[in-house]
Amino acid sequence: MIKRGLSQNDIAMMLGVKQLTVSNWIYKNILPQGQRLNALAAILGVSISELFSEEPLMTEAEKVLKHKRQELERQLLKSTKELLDFKTGENERLKNNSPVYVGQ
Repeated sequence: MIKRGLSQNDIAMMLGVKQLTVSNWIYKNILPQGQRLNALAAILGVSISELFSEEPLMTEAEKVLKHKRQELERQLLKSTKELLDFKTGENERLKNNSPVYVGQ
């Protein structure tokens, strides 16, 4: 909740509850019921299902950045594999075409 720029106290004031209640929601994995659940999701800018998710809550910008990072990681892995395959093939070609020295 701090990540959103909101303190527990800020959220408590917005929802009309005590800061301890918000702390319990966070640290005891207890979520508010009814309208407070909807209000909490709205305040945090997430869906209710995201509140129940094991994943950390992310803004849309964070989701886009995560997706782009994952795509870049996939591209890097693919390029690395292609480079290793090329080098392995090059080494095999060099071994097969290398001269044979007698007497060594």
